[in-house]
Amino acid sequence: MLADGAARFRLVRDAEAGHAGCVLIPQGSIEVGRQDAGPSFKHVSRVQARLYQDGATVRLESAGGHPTGMWGGPGTSWRWIPKGESCNLEAGAHVALG
Repeated sequence: MLADGAARFRLVRDAEAGHAGCVLIPQGSIEVGRQDAGPSFKHVSRVQARLYQDGATVRLESAGGHPTGMWGGPGTSWRWIPKGESCNLEAGAHVALG
C-alpha cells in the first residue's frame, strides 16, 4: 500500500503475507521485485517494478516478465500494467508484484 506522509511516500508491506514493515520511497526511484516478495515467489522478476517519486507524486513502471497489479482503492478494479507501461499512484493504492 502506498502511504503519503510529510511529502514522503512509503511502500507498506503486507503483514498478512509475512512481510511487515515499510520501505521509504526516496526522491528519484526505487526498484521492487523478488527480494521484496520473498524467495518462494519465483514468478516475480528480480526487478518487477520501478517506483519514481518527484515529491508530489509516485509513478509505477512495470518492468517484470509478468504484469504488475495496481488497485486504487474502494470503487476501483485491479489494473494489470504490462512491462514498459506506467501509471500514477495515489495515497492508499495497492501494488501486486507479478
